[in-house]
Amino acid sequence: MIEFNGWISVGLDSVFEGGSMGGDLKQFEETMKPLIVGFSMDNQFIELRRMNGLFVYFIGGAHNHRLNYLESVIEIYEKIAELAPSSFGLLYVRFPDDEVSWNKYRVFRLARGLITEQEDTLLSPCDPVIEDNSIDD
Repeated sequence: MIEFNGWISVGLDSVFEGGSMGGDLKQFEETMKPLIVGFSMDNQFIELRRMNGLFVYFIGGAHNHRLNYLESVIEIYEKIAELAPSSFGLLYVRFPDDEVSWNKYRVFRLARGLITEQEDTLLSPCDPVIEDNSIDD
């Protein structure tokens, strides 16, 4: 199984000031559209919200199998990092069926055009922070 939830605040200043889009917001949206359309399906979503002058993508999903879902999500983060390097956001990913890392979230941070994996201290270890798998006698 895989669960993921995240957000990206698009650095519009970098789109307008020296980003690879040359200041063209419509071009940014057109470049992102194939990734967004291709991503939206059952059990996962990505939604762009314009809020008070901000562009924010919200993303989430839950699947019964790992497959390449994480790679698809990371591809979206990488494209935004390339097109708008002052964008920032987080992506929380969990593989509850993984024998090694079942009890923790992997956190990916987008900042200054780079995506790095960070240690999660807010929701991990999942048991007991957000779950209680102990059996009371």
